[in-house]
Amino acid sequence: MSGQPVTLINGVFEAQQRFSPVGPLYIASVVEAAGRHVDFREYQLTHYENPYAVESFLSFIRDSYDTVAISCYSDFLPVVLLAAERLKRECPSKTVILGGEGPAGVADEILHYFPFIDIIVKGEGERTVVELMRCLDAGGDLSLVKGISYKGDCGIVVTPQRELVEDLDELPLPAHDKVDLAAYQMVGMTSSRGCPYRCTFCDVAPFWRHRFRTRSVGDIIREIRVLVRDFGQTAITFYDELFTFSRERVMAFCDALEKEELCIDWSCLARIDSMDEPLMKRMAQSGCSMVSYGVESGSDRVQRLMKKGLNRARIEEVIGLSAKHFKYIQTFFVWGFPFETMEDFYRTMDLVDLVTRMGTNPTVGYLAPFPLSRLYREHRGTLRFSEKIFRDSHAHADPEAAKLIESYPNVFPGFYVWETELMEEKYEAAERLGLNTPFLP
Repeated sequence: MSGQPVTLINGVFEAQQRFSPVGPLYIASVVEAAGRHVDFREYQLTHYENPYAVESFLSFIRDSYDTVAISCYSDFLPVVLLAAERLKRECPSKTVILGGEGPAGVADEILHYFPFIDIIVKGEGERTVVELMRCLDAGGDLSLVKGISYKGDCGIVVTPQRELVEDLDELPLPAHDKVDLAAYQMVGMTSSRGCPYRCTFCDVAPFWRHRFRTRSVGDIIREIRVLVRDFGQTAITFYDELFTFSRERVMAFCDALEKEELCIDWSCLARIDSMDEPLMKRMAQSGCSMVSYGVESGSDRVQRLMKKGLNRARIEEVIGLSAKHFKYIQTFFVWGFPFETMEDFYRTMDLVDLVTRMGTNPTVGYLAPFPLSRLYREHRGTLRFSEKIFRDSHAHADPEAAKLIESYPNVFPGFYVWETELMEEKYEAAERLGLNTPFLP
């Protein structure tokens, strides 16, 4: 292989369920296809006594190659930064690159406050990382690499946006062989990227520039065939934000699954207003056993203000129909919107109770402020630190990370809370109701 090797790290901490990575494995695949060795490391499969400790992550990355790229979400960013600082202190010659949704929204802030980070890849990374590796090998001009930010001689340099990959079928399949798929409770893949909707609390749609792109049904089937025949998988989860966006595409996918005789158990995230009973029936016939719905709020008023626009009556109807066709239904709710009243909060709690009695498994959490979201841009001045809610986050497990979060609120807004009506009362009410109230940065 030509080119310097790279250590690529999926900086995800172990949660209650382990989800196989997809984005980092796409990066591994394109980098190796470009002719260099990738030392892929999966942090969530480690067994440290305290996986949230900076020292644990540092020991995991200490023997990396001279170029180390770390992908992470907002929730693990404080630990990643502290470990990277120590790594650079021990090995100043290493080039540390960050990517993923966590660093993307606060790239300039990270480079300003933490000069030991060399480069941040923003947005879709496959073509950017390949070009970046070649530039680093040749000692070239980083300003010519689209889609990155870095600290130059005269300050922070932000290069032009990278064009999105228009035909996702052009990408090689993720490098599934880089991990032990048997170690995950959920093995997943994606059939599309992005979301065209404008929900104000979300950072996923802005990350993908509100564009929605799909793979062809043939390419999706090709990857499923590999997962089934080469890796022995019998259950696959689609990580797409909008798997059911196109009814025709879902129907064609179900037909192709049956034609190929790929008898898998599959699950997906669906949008309430994209589902109808004939579609549910067809999905279930082809092996779909679980659907997950992002409901968010039981208040029609909050639905309008957050621009999701779901109607409570329709939510109840779709979940009732889903219960007839799918074995498992997962629903997601959040509370803590800056414009949420106590009445709105209780309407959400009431809907949580209702869908529970209808047979769904609800997850309820406090809404974290994401820096790429419209809600963050409009209400960032009302953020404040809440010790109660912070105690629910894993960052509380490391004193260094906790101190960093309090010192740099504009780098770690996901660990803060919106100033909302009777926030403490809402938190205590959720606890009294026995609901799961995880911190969700």
